Amino acid sequence: MNRYAKQRAFGLAVRAATALVLAVMAVVIGVTLARGGRVLLADPAIAVTPPGSRYMLEANGGFLHAMLGTAFIVGPATVVSMALAVSTAAYLQSDYSSERFSDAVNTFLNVLWGTPPIVYGVFVLTVVIAMGARTSLFFGIVAIAVFQYPIMTRYTDEALRSAPDTVREATYGLGATRFESAVVTAAPACPGGSSSRRRRSPC
Repeated sequence: MNRYAKQRAFGLAVRAATALVLAVMAVVIGVTLARGGRVLLADPAIAVTPPGSRYMLEANGGFLHAMLGTAFIVGPATVVSMALAVSTAAYLQSDYSSERFSDAVNTFLNVLWGTPPIVYGVFVLTVVIAMGARTSLFFGIVAIAVFQYPIMTRYTDEALRSAPDTVREATYGLGATRFESAVVTAAPACPGGSSSRRRRSPC
């Protein structure tokens, strides 16, 4: 089998695997909507049933409180972790910190990135129980923020590092500060970077 035949076979295998995954996902979503829809139509009040006892171990309560709880936890946690991640990634650039310090912080972030999410959850739950609290929105936000922080930091750091050096040099030549260079010029110039803006640098 020549190289082109192998490439075609590999491409077909990838498409078949993708189709299989999408089909399984469609089946799971369809079964969930069909069965859940029948229950919801038969008893609409199930959506707003109050939750159960401590830590919801009795499996009582509707799904509306769970959806709202997810929004109240993930939303603030994402905002906090993004602010910390962008600040950390900007500081890790060569204009602000030394290469040795940057490598040490990146090693620490890699360790955090490799930590399973369940470890964060168990640690925070242990703290909550030790403090005698029933449930805590604050600790939930802390757990999710700590979990998201290394991922966002590494992504933003790599995006900033991929910005051309000529862009930074041009901004410095125009009298821009380091903050202006990182935020106004370097971030939009990153190919597929952390900013969703597609505005080109004026340099």
